[in-house]
Amino acid sequence: MTSPTPQAPAREAVEHELKCWLGPFDAMAQGHKTFEFRKNDRDFEVGDTLRLRRFQPIGQKYTGEVMVRTVTHILRNGFGLPDGYCVMSLDSALLAAKQEELDKMRGILGGVVELARDAHAHWDGDRDAKVGKLLLALAGHVPRYDPRADALHAALSPSQGEKS
Repeated sequence: MTSPTPQAPAREAVEHELKCWLGPFDAMAQGHKTFEFRKNDRDFEVGDTLRLRRFQPIGQKYTGEVMVRTVTHILRNGFGLPDGYCVMSLDSALLAAKQEELDKMRGILGGVVELARDAHAHWDGDRDAKVGKLLLALAGHVPRYDPRADALHAALSPSQGEKS
């Protein structure tokens, strides 16, 4: 029995465009499938990118959906694999999506912190007015903000002619 392939890339990474049937594509998109079993007729290597195109075998057509994954590990030869085939471990789409979401939230929170600093440095008046203004300023940075809150705040606030 031969040992697993070393994981250091031997060449520059390559992008491979591959057909992927509905079931495996959907399982991968949902994060349930994190590997690809393929005939190794393209000399797959760690670091390569697989551009998987969702394919409908009935009618022999592509659906237009595409998923991109990076090969993180390759198993070939031995371990019950047929000659000329390999199993590739792929990066996780869910992890990448969560990281993107986390980065977006960090950006939003960074803006919120700046707004809070500005608000604290420039606002006059009582504590309730400061809190209200801060909430309104932050509202523009919160997803699914309802602009009707501005009207409600204006209705509940003292008129400009009155002293606060």
